[in-house]
Parts: sequence; structure tokens; C-alpha cells
Amino acid sequence: MLNVMEHNGIRGYIEYVPYSNEFQVKTLSLTHNFFVTGKSADELKQNFAKECEAYISQCQETSTPVFKATYGTINSINIPPRLHEMAILECKSKDISIDELIEKSLNKYFNIIY
Repeated sequence: MLNVMEHNGIRGYIEYVPYSNEFQVKTLSLTHNFFVTGKSADELKQNFAKECEAYISQCQETSTPVFKATYGTINSINIPPRLHEMAILECKSKDISIDELIEKSLNKYFNIIY
């Protein structure tokens, strides 16, 4: 399971760095991603909050968007041929695109209801 930390909408995933005996949070989907380290969970949380606030302030000062625009494009998905064939047949039978099938599948996987 991926451990995620969030502060004011900025999210990052937590990793352990054995060579420095630290934890780090690497941000996701920001215009300029960054990472923060800490020796303990409390220190990591404090450092992450501090860096997030500094990042948001810097973005406001420079009129830079906090989050980068994501387009939802996945260039290549490698799946077994049998699964690919099943996906094509399902799309043909439902008259939908492969993109729609993948989107519906991901929504179902993440329990997203529209």
C-alpha cells in the first residue's frame, strides 16, 4: 500500500531512504515537484507542511499555478494479448472507445461514481 501525505491539497508519497535513515515525501502533480525529508513521522509532517506553505506562497508571488495541468494521456499500456482481444470485443459490443473502457475500469477500481 502506498502511503500518502497531504497538506492544503498538495499530495506526496512517502518512502524510506535507507542510506540516510530518513523518510521522504515526493510530491505529485505540481508545476514544480519537490521532496522533503525527516528522521521521524512528526518531523516529516512538519517539514512537509512548511515546504508546502512556502511553495504555495512562491507560486502566488510569481503567478505560477500550484498544480500542473494533467491531460490524462497514457501513451502505452502493455497487457496480455487475450485481455487486449477481450477489451476490443467489449468496446465493439458496447460501441465505446478503448479510452472509455479504461476510464470506466479505473473509476470502478477507485470507487469513483459520477
